[in-house]
Amino acid sequence: MVSPDAAESSGGWPWCAGDSTDTSQRQFGVDIAAILAALSKMQSLMTTYIAAPLKTINQYEQSVAKYEQEVMYLSPRSTRRRRR
Repeated sequence: MVSPDAAESSGGWPWCAGDSTDTSQRQFGVDIAAILAALSKMQSLMTTYIAAPLKTINQYEQSVAKYEQEVMYLSPRSTRRRRR
């Protein structure tokens, strides 16, 4: 059982009292911080090296599709001749 003094010194949480629990909770906080930092870095790298090139490829494909529709495969309206 944890003494009331130990619980008070740990902010009122009895499971936080004592050296071993304090150390493990600090280590858990450090682990969480490291994981969050790594996830943030991964998000940044994915945005730079995956999302940006995919956006460029998508823009290129849309440009090619528009070109094909306008130039290579003329619509029936654009191939009709006007009658005088």
